[in-house]
Amino acid sequence: MSEIGAKEYLCIFGGGAIRGLAYLGAMTAMRELGVKVKAYAGSSVGAVFAAYASLDYTCEEFRELFNEVNFDLFRDVQLNLAKNFAISKGEYFLEWIRTGVEKKFYGEKYEKGKNNPVTFKDIDKDFFVITTNINGCTPYIFSKYTTPDFEVAQAVRISTALPGLLEPFTYEKNVLIDGDMMKSWPMWRVAEILCPQDCRIIEFRLEGGKCWPDVKNSVEYLNAVFATMSNFATDYIIQTYQPKDKFDYIKIDTDHILPVQFTLPQPERDKLVELGYSTTMKYFKTNLLKKKKELLPMYKVILDHLIKAKNSLSCSNVICAKLHICDLFVYLCDAKRFIDTAIYDNIVKYKNYFFSNITESLIFHHVKLKNKREVRFYLDNLVNEVLERCMELESYINEFEK
Repeated sequence: MSEIGAKEYLCIFGGGAIRGLAYLGAMTAMRELGVKVKAYAGSSVGAVFAAYASLDYTCEEFRELFNEVNFDLFRDVQLNLAKNFAISKGEYFLEWIRTGVEKKFYGEKYEKGKNNPVTFKDIDKDFFVITTNINGCTPYIFSKYTTPDFEVAQAVRISTALPGLLEPFTYEKNVLIDGDMMKSWPMWRVAEILCPQDCRIIEFRLEGGKCWPDVKNSVEYLNAVFATMSNFATDYIIQTYQPKDKFDYIKIDTDHILPVQFTLPQPERDKLVELGYSTTMKYFKTNLLKKKKELLPMYKVILDHLIKAKNSLSCSNVICAKLHICDLFVYLCDAKRFIDTAIYDNIVKYKNYFFSNITESLIFHHVKLKNKREVRFYLDNLVNEVLERCMELESYINEFEK
């Protein structure tokens, strides 16, 4: 993918247990397309993928690793459910995650049980694990910025603590569970650190079928209830945020496959991988192409207003430049919902700086700028920023319309 000077993505993987195999296909598609990812984040099984992706796992290594996933990873069953509300302590699952992390991190120096735990500060790429703090009904984010000395594998294990399946984890007096419990929100909204100004956001969500005509037992009943809530939330979030330039959403429909169906036969596993691959390819080649075609005219209108203001300042016509800036903000009343938030913020900052520099002679009624050179300099930068975005969009459109 050849977006000129395009911002990199912060890639967020949502939960879905065994459905997470679809992320192998999604990852393969993104790498084939050359999508640039600056940082990874994830909740539940998405945290597992985010951890391994931040360690530069290859697609083949992902495939080998996730072919091992089955109920044996949860065989440390406990009979006393009163205290921890879970059938598994999660120790075997933790060891599986730890082995995957340490093998990749240490390479040839890996010795099972002998290496130091890999902590967040050890990983070069920005990487965030999303968990839910049920004491305060708040998110708890593990990262090299918030918990640099915390073990990566343990944080991932915490994020997969689905109530009823894996034990919750107490850390700093907080009871932490599966990060996907906050799925009713866009995952980037649960913490400011997950929505940096210098990145675009791409969020993956795994959803199942919306039709449950024959619920046979309590497990299917719970799956149907969760699927209904989750599908509604995801559909609303996509409708709200997908049109915005900063955010991209990819919903992978896993059809009838249940989240905890760990004994899934190989053909079904392969189907999940293919669903992830085909859905991601379709998004970048079709959905995102359509979105960029809709965004490009907006940026061109913005650019036109800015260039007119620039030309007016070149002729020392401050009043005319001011009128062009005012006209721009009339247009932005609606367009600001769609354009990149960083660009919009810079336009607002420039408008405020420009207006604060306007002075008028009381005698001659002559309008001028206090710092003309700086005002023109900042406007040049803003014009270049919007022009660059137009070029990025045009490059993408030209590439995928071939």
